[in-house]
Amino acid sequence: MKTIRTVSVVGGDARQIYTAQRLEEYGFDVCLFGLDGERGRLLPRAETLAQALQSDAAVLPLPCTRDGRTLHAPDAAGALSLRAIAEHIPPGTVCFAGMAPERFTEALSAKGVTMFDYYRDEALTVKNARLTAEGVLSEIIARTPVTVWGMSAAVTGYGRVSRYVCRALQALGASVTVYARDPVQRAQAETDGLRASPVAYLPEQSHRFDVIVNTVPAPVVTADAVANARRDCLFVETASAPYGVDFDACERSGRRLVKAFSQPGKTAPKTAGILIAETVFGMIKEANQWNP
Repeated sequence: MKTIRTVSVVGGDARQIYTAQRLEEYGFDVCLFGLDGERGRLLPRAETLAQALQSDAAVLPLPCTRDGRTLHAPDAAGALSLRAIAEHIPPGTVCFAGMAPERFTEALSAKGVTMFDYYRDEALTVKNARLTAEGVLSEIIARTPVTVWGMSAAVTGYGRVSRYVCRALQALGASVTVYARDPVQRAQAETDGLRASPVAYLPEQSHRFDVIVNTVPAPVVTADAVANARRDCLFVETASAPYGVDFDACERSGRRLVKAFSQPGKTAPKTAGILIAETVFGMIKEANQWNP
């Protein structure tokens, strides 16, 4: 694999601006594409996707895509299809992406592109979960008419994000119940001083809560759970597709719903972007493709 000197940061949200800035500080020649907001104006910009992909390496966003067809690029002037990226990226390029679809990875590999999924880095996923939990807490504080102290909260699942959300709520005095399908997760939650219950019980118990936070990418906060909840209950969705909260049920019943996707990109984009850059840089050094 060739030595990486030039890097294109393609698509994404505010996080990728800070990713690009930190990579530039490391000594790479960096350019942007698909980041058309004002915050990216100080960095060099490629005019076309094909031009951007002429760099030694391309850094794609986290998540790489939300619909499986287009790059996650909310600040781009137009949609950037994964197919177009696969068509334009030259053989020998090194590509970094977060949560890249398997078919996209296979298409790049077939062209001789080396692909790294930086979200598989355990340190990054843990740190990103912590940032996500902080963002979820800020949404709850901003959107509920009561204090976190004394609040009754339900959190589905007990993975990385859920654990940090529960710790943050508990630290501020909330009463937290974890709803999980896995008995091991429920046991872990109880060991951490939380209440725990099978997720199948949530529909009949949803009326107890001021806030229901979903972290499970599966339909666990059902229409029945929404219908039985308090009228002023706040639903917070943090999971990726196919999501866990019944969005249609919330809309039909007028329940408040916060779609807290890519939360670090909204509440802590600089910290999150720097973490991505540090992870990518570590992968480059580990692959012996950086000679300062």
